Amino acid sequence: MYADGWILDNTKRYGQDHFGIGLDLEDEQHLIKFLQDIEANNPLHYDVSKDRHMVKVELTSQKTVDDLINQGCFK
Repeated sequence: MYADGWILDNTKRYGQDHFGIGLDLEDEQHLIKFLQDIEANNPLHYDVSKDRHMVKVELTSQKTVDDLINQGCFK
């Protein structure tokens, strides 16, 4: 999360924050394994262009966001 993730502050818009992780497309299996480990079925999003080959996932769990912030991540 520290290098490849983000937390978006959506409390004023939707009432809860969400977090995401983006990796190079060749590391897609890491995100798939992560989703399996946390038993989530969120879809992967692909950003493939001339200059970028990424895969990312976004999750909405205020508890997880709060836990990440308590571990040193920030919005």
